[in-house]
This record gives sequence, C-alpha cells and structure tokens, in this order.
Amino acid sequence: MAEASDIEWCDSTFNPWVGCTRISEACDYCYAADWAKRTGQEDLWQGNRRRTKTWNEPRKWDRQADTFEEEHGRPRRVFCASLADIFDNQIPTLWRDDFWGLIRECDRLVFLLLTKRPMNIEKMLPAFWDEIKSRVWLGTTCEHQEAADRNVPHLLKHDAAVRFVSYEPALGPVKFTPWLHDDGCRDTPSAGSCYCGFEEFRIDWIVAGGESGPNARPAHPDWFRSVRDQCAAAGIPFLFKQWGEWMPVATIGPGPRLKIKDHRYLDGGTVVRWVGKKYAGRLLDGVLHDAYPEPR
Repeated sequence: MAEASDIEWCDSTFNPWVGCTRISEACDYCYAADWAKRTGQEDLWQGNRRRTKTWNEPRKWDRQADTFEEEHGRPRRVFCASLADIFDNQIPTLWRDDFWGLIRECDRLVFLLLTKRPMNIEKMLPAFWDEIKSRVWLGTTCEHQEAADRNVPHLLKHDAAVRFVSYEPALGPVKFTPWLHDDGCRDTPSAGSCYCGFEEFRIDWIVAGGESGPNARPAHPDWFRSVRDQCAAAGIPFLFKQWGEWMPVATIGPGPRLKIKDHRYLDGGTVVRWVGKKYAGRLLDGVLHDAYPEPR
C-alpha cells in the first residue's frame, strides 16, 4: 500500500492481498516475486496468499476525496494489487467479495485493475458490476503478439469506465490496430482477423514500457514507436512509462555518473546499452508521452 505511488500511471496503490503465480514470460523476473524473496515470503509465489491489513486506506482516501479533487481536478486513481492479481483463481471467493464491496463503498475513488488472467474476469465480476463499472479501469497485460492475441479479446468482452492494456515488459512487437477502432466488423484485409462480437468495445488506453531489474531484457525502440503510432492513428491515448534498464545508444547523452553495464545488438543495427532505469528515463524520441483516457 502506498498513498503516493511511484508508479507513473496511478496516484496510490492498494493491495487487498499479496501473492501470485508466474504464468507467462513476462513473469520471469517479476518484481513482486523478487520482493517476496527479499522479505522471506517466497511461499506467496508458491501457492500461498496473504490478506493484508490495509483495507481502511481506501476508505481514508475516499473521505479525503474533496481535498484531492480540489488539488488535482479529478478523482484519485488507485491501482489495486500491485503485488497480486485481483482475478487470481487461488484467492478465496470471500476475499474478492469483500474487495468488490469496498469498491462499492468507496464511490469517490477510481480503481485500476490490471490482470494477467483476463479469461477469469467474466466469472469473477460481482452481481452489481453495472453499479460500479463507471469507476473501474479494467486492464490486461501483454508482452508480445501471442500474449495480446490471447488476452485482449477476453478484456474486450467487458464494459468498464476504461479498458486498457499494459504492454510491459515489452518482449516483442505487437499490432494492436484490430482492437483500437469501434467502426464495426474488423474482418478487413487492412485490419486482419475478425473480432465480431466486440464491435461495441475497443482498447481505450495503452501503457508501454521496458523491463527493469537486475535481469531485465532489452526492448527494441521500434516496438514502442509502432505502438505510439498505432495509438496516434486511432486517436487512443498512449503513455510511455519507461525504457527500463536499457535504452538506445543514439539517445544517450553525456552523464558523469553513467555506468554502462553492457550493450546488445538488436535487429536493424540498433544498439542498446544498460544504463539503469533512472538514467534511461521515459522519453521516447525525446518526447514525453503521458496521455490518459477520458472515462465514459
């Protein structure tokens, strides 16, 4: 739990429980699993889960809503389960019922739910989803095209204030175009596969970023440029969260404290160097992409 989060796209974080299970390539070097190991709680990534004692924090933020909105001009954005997954099928049903009840109670907050298990959303939403969905930003992760093809259609089955994708850590290129338009059937040569049945919904926002941590894998800058351009063409907000530990050589300027750990040669003659997350920053081709969606 953090009232002021370091995560670029939210204001605060709330973990109703902690613990998860690695289920994809993106989980290989999970920061939350590393946290559990450092704190002697490896069992939380070996089948166990622990309910936290921070449930009153969202209630406090809800009571403070007027002050926050006066300062920021919008409701507080609360990212839920940065150390877990709301749609984890190893969570007791009672815990999740309590969580939905908390969202219902704290009606001055916006809740961001990001899952690697969007196939579980349908069976785990509460009976009163229509009552709370206007305050929920529902998202899924993908690290490459295979993950996007698997996860995004499940996300787009569900209405929410915002439907978003976290393309982080980026491990391969992704074509999001078929899911960025709401102009009817997408079975056209230019759009690719048909997603009939999802005409009403589309991705509303994409967050992209490279991997951080001691084992971070480099991302090709062209992957991010492509997603940036796809979003611009569709009029979809795009947020570039970070390069991670690696960044293209061409963008590295003078820095007396810069310590280059390694370099890699990627496709097309692109060279990236390990410079550390802080130095790498979040400018893509010298531009800060920090756009947010307008909830419906």
